[in-house]
Amino acid sequence: MDMSNPYLSPGRAPSAMLAGLPEDIIMFTCEWDMLLAEGERLRDRLKELGKNVVYTMVPGVPHGWDKAPNPIRPTPGVQEHYLAACKELRRVFHEELPEGAIERDLEEGECGPSRTSHSHNRRRSVVN
Repeated sequence: MDMSNPYLSPGRAPSAMLAGLPEDIIMFTCEWDMLLAEGERLRDRLKELGKNVVYTMVPGVPHGWDKAPNPIRPTPGVQEHYLAACKELRRVFHEELPEGAIERDLEEGECGPSRTSHSHNRRRSVVN
């Protein structure tokens, strides 16, 4: 395994590669995640490259905190953070929605833990 491979870690990516990422980037990190410092450095590098970064550090949780081991009793706070992420995605994609539409989507499984945590297109990106 080549430890300098930029696909292994975004921290290894050259600036030219990061410059090719979408203009709008939404990032979530976790306070007790062993990758927190790397995520913060990535956020700073992206901002230096002129990217529009919306960054949230979820306090008091480890890596993977949003993946509940008990599907009947979800982890506290997950729904609120998925809702915030969905609202930010709607804003980035310029979608006007009626009041309560995102909350309804969450209840119906259209947005949130049942969906993938990484979404990319040419102009916008979400990193979790």
